[in-house]
Amino acid sequence: MSDQQSLIPRHQGWPLINIREPHNNDVLCGRGGGAQNHAGNYKYRHLVNNNKIRYLTGSKKIKPIVARELVETIYRMDPPGRFLELCTTTGTYFDIGEAKAAQKVSQAL
Repeated sequence: MSDQQSLIPRHQGWPLINIREPHNNDVLCGRGGGAQNHAGNYKYRHLVNNNKIRYLTGSKKIKPIVARELVETIYRMDPPGRFLELCTTTGTYFDIGEAKAAQKVSQAL
């Protein structure tokens, strides 16, 4: 399913590009202390840890469902969380989209 066909509500009123300051529910993609110490990444890791057994014991059919549920949980936070990547040329963040976010969650699980 493409991001345009998503059933998950997307960040109404929150930008998806040229983000200078991520908020506390955003998940920062990338390596290093900046991303790992961000408040949204702590919440994200907590969600991942709480769903690892369900994911690992689930069938091939269940695993992508679990990953999408975690993405949806981040998206439904108040304010809505986004999965952000840093653009090295502009120094701002951009949303990576639902499909890449689900891939990131699957890898973490």
